[in-house]
Amino acid sequence: MRDALQASQQSSDPAPLPTALFASPLQRSAYTAALAYAGTLLAEDGSWNAKCALASPPTIMEGLREGFAERHTCDNRSGRADIVGRWKGWVVEEGVEEADGLFTVRVAVS
Repeated sequence: MRDALQASQQSSDPAPLPTALFASPLQRSAYTAALAYAGTLLAEDGSWNAKCALASPPTIMEGLREGFAERHTCDNRSGRADIVGRWKGWVVEEGVEEADGLFTVRVAVS
């Protein structure tokens, strides 16, 4: 996706770029955004700073998590401190607590 997006930006009819990025606190969500927009809207390493093309930092929001009906061990998120440390310059909303209060194991991944 990143290569296609970057190629599009070089064309005479570039794809529109988002004006804001949001991710759930699960690693796979933020990694997807960081990989897709690194070098386009974000810094090459996926971090955000005032020099980035994206006007405001991406926001990690607890409420953007996938469905809560059937929970697998892969749905357990990192603690707030790890998330803040991993995503430099990103905003982590106040609702993302250190402990994952929404996660309870229902189905173990085998």
